Amino acid sequence: MIRFLKVSAVATLLLVFVLVTMAIGQNQPVQFDWEQLQKQVDALETRVTDLEQTVLVMQKHFEALGKALLEPEETSPITTKPATVTGLITFTDGTHIVGEQLPPGTYQSTGSEIVPICVWQRLSGFSGSMTDVIASAITEGAAVVTIEDTDVGFASTGCGTWTQVEA
Repeated sequence: MIRFLKVSAVATLLLVFVLVTMAIGQNQPVQFDWEQLQKQVDALETRVTDLEQTVLVMQKHFEALGKALLEPEETSPITTKPATVTGLITFTDGTHIVGEQLPPGTYQSTGSEIVPICVWQRLSGFSGSMTDVIASAITEGAAVVTIEDTDVGFASTGCGTWTQVEA
């Protein structure tokens, strides 16, 4: 896409050249505001640079996401009774059954030191189909999610440790 934009900028300049040449060939006065044209070219170059930076950032995030999905962190399965720290429920990445392995509530993750992308899903079932996904998010670092009592499951990767912040 970036190459296309650079080619477009060159094509724009070429078009201006052709129009000027045609106007000269027909003995018509050429009236271009070269200062304005230069400002437009500069603005286009700035947009291309901004897009290049955005693409690099997105590429970094997609690479991290791919790593998180293809090489998930070691997870510890939750027991039927979740761990509690001073009365708060905690669990790590993985797939969990709501109501049996963790109660509904609002949870906050710590984020992962290994993978900067946290991916979570609230589930209505465990078939693996996208139709099972009630809600999902991809965040950079820590995340907050409210798991409803109607949810069947909850899955996460790259999120670190989740701690219940509200029942």
